[in-house]
Amino acid sequence: MQTDGSVSTFPRTMFAELIADAPRLAALLVSLGSLDQIVLREWLGALTRMDGASRLIHFLLQMRDRLSQWKLPEPDVFITSVGSEIWRRQGTALVLCQDYAGHISTGWAPEAGMDLAARLHIRNQPEYERRRWKVSFLGDADQAAALRDLMRAEGVEGHVIASPATFIDVLPQRAGKAAAIRFEAARSGLEERDCIVAGDSGNDRDMLEGFANAIVPANAYAELASLRNPTLYRSGYPCARGVVDGLRALDTEAAARIAAGWTTRPIISPPPIW
Repeated sequence: MQTDGSVSTFPRTMFAELIADAPRLAALLVSLGSLDQIVLREWLGALTRMDGASRLIHFLLQMRDRLSQWKLPEPDVFITSVGSEIWRRQGTALVLCQDYAGHISTGWAPEAGMDLAARLHIRNQPEYERRRWKVSFLGDADQAAALRDLMRAEGVEGHVIASPATFIDVLPQRAGKAAAIRFEAARSGLEERDCIVAGDSGNDRDMLEGFANAIVPANAYAELASLRNPTLYRSGYPCARGVVDGLRALDTEAAARIAAGWTTRPIISPPPIW
């Protein structure tokens, strides 16, 4: 998911005038811009040197920091890696849910899936995108369908997910966003009707089709145009605003309670995170 926002641009045609009228301010802006580029380059370089586990930890730490900055409550659990991992809050730490890990591990043979992908000339994503219960490839929806068919024909278990347009993930058969939500709901004594989901890309399809209370914002990828869910709410607003619009439209006590919490809060536009 993404959140909506705006960028204030400075016309290049005015920069020469700024240099003439306020040379020190112009020099400061150039210096800050150069410093920002250096920091971004170093940050991206550090990410590419991390393995999948380190990148996920980095993501979770960033998310917790931003929730704290925005003064938003921290979730009890984080569902990550396309629904193949659940991280549970224990005190100040986040701990991988071993119960869910054990639940999805049955029949998981990632190397077999990778061998079949190679037979179809589907390229691997960089090694740092791999997780214990997720292998990732570069390919479109047709290639994902071909891999799914070949795995079925060869008796290789796996949940093949295509999104968005150029990415393919293979998870254990029991894993996925919908599966992780159902697992956590059952653990918490909740019914499916108590769950609300929102998503904007193909790897959200299983949960958007699997739960009655589902929201799709206006900025969703075209791959979600074919969703089969008669109770799905398609918002006319993009990003986070669309999710809040959906919460207000859903006729559930939980949705009303969540939406009410946003009435005094702005829609925040965070910087991009991995």
